[in-house]
Amino acid sequence: MKLDGLFERASIWRGGETPSAIGAVVPTGLPDLDALLPGGGWPRGALSEVMAEEGHGALSLLMPVLARLNAEDRWFAFVAPPYLPCAYALTAHGVDPARVLYVSLRSDPEKLWGLEQCLKSGACTVVLGWFPRPPVQHLRRLQLAAGNGDSIACLFYPPDSGEYSTPAALRIKVTCVDGEADPAQVSIRIVKRRGGWPCGPVTVSLRSFTASPDRSPHAGAGLADRPAARGQLHGQGSAPS
Repeated sequence: MKLDGLFERASIWRGGETPSAIGAVVPTGLPDLDALLPGGGWPRGALSEVMAEEGHGALSLLMPVLARLNAEDRWFAFVAPPYLPCAYALTAHGVDPARVLYVSLRSDPEKLWGLEQCLKSGACTVVLGWFPRPPVQHLRRLQLAAGNGDSIACLFYPPDSGEYSTPAALRIKVTCVDGEADPAQVSIRIVKRRGGWPCGPVTVSLRSFTASPDRSPHAGAGLADRPAARGQLHGQGSAPS
């Protein structure tokens, strides 16, 4: 068989091409970013990881997804966010605050337990979590739970989390771009994607994702200025020791 004929086969993937989707996806709302992602969006039923400085627009990237999934009769779980969810900003993004489940847990083991329970319950369409990078074995459990619950799972880490092996379907790094014309610009690098090489960076503007330029970056992204208090709201039951 000639080489040109091999390239026409669906089972052959070229390293420079965007891989086809593995499972369902939800568009990010940013065409330039979607063009780099398998299937053109956030993977559903899978774990994603976002590395970014606090307040650099990482949560803003998920706002269009939450707005798209409003019609589903399931929760949006915010597990251990650094700031309280802001109803004003969520509403401005088209997200129903009544669907937001705020879960504040004390220790990292409790947070991991809470994330896993939200994912595998099937009651949450999106589960977001904030804390230092957990061990790989816990990431595997979260990946499996996301698949069982048909949920979009996304973990937010600090940018200095380092390089490591991860079972997550997608891993991106978000950094701010110094620009007076558009302060909402960020650079996004794809560190890992299913079926493809790392790629980017791509520069995008989150201006349309910001609820109000007069408020703090946390409020614009769906979080209020007031830090979340530990133990303010707990999930039912208790975390295993």
